[in-house]
Amino acid sequence: MAILIYDLPRGCAWGFFCDARRWMHLTPMSAKFMTGQVVRLERGGRWTFEPQAPMPAVAERRLRDKVLRKRAVIEEAWVRNLIARGWLRLEWSGSRAELVVHPETENERRVLLPKREAARRGQPLDLHLEIENAALVTRVTQNGRVVAQRRPLADLLWPDRPEGERL
Repeated sequence: MAILIYDLPRGCAWGFFCDARRWMHLTPMSAKFMTGQVVRLERGGRWTFEPQAPMPAVAERRLRDKVLRKRAVIEEAWVRNLIARGWLRLEWSGSRAELVVHPETENERRVLLPKREAARRGQPLDLHLEIENAALVTRVTQNGRVVAQRRPLADLLWPDRPEGERL
């Protein structure tokens, strides 16, 4: 469970936890009066803000503003959750690498990695997902040395993020 937003409205903490919803969402963790409310944050690999039930307009506006300000933090936490649950995998298709989101479900989505991710300058040794930094790590040899290069997975999974919000 990750709690990401506090006191919107007062006394309510928002976060996500593992359940049947495999799409990025927030749900109240501590407010009885908002029990069952869910705000969907992702649809088909694109960012969205969709309350799944009516909520007061003021609360919705404040929550939307806070979520947009914390978008990078929320996405990074969700990527960690995806990796930990096995909902994000790295697969090879010939010589190209793909990220598979929600594998073997009706919501499966594949993101083809640019060739530069699969083989940056140097001889590629390894390509893997790193949960601690929510990153794609490419290990290559450069000038006889092994170098690890990291790229935030959120940048690959949600390409609609405005340039100023990139990690």
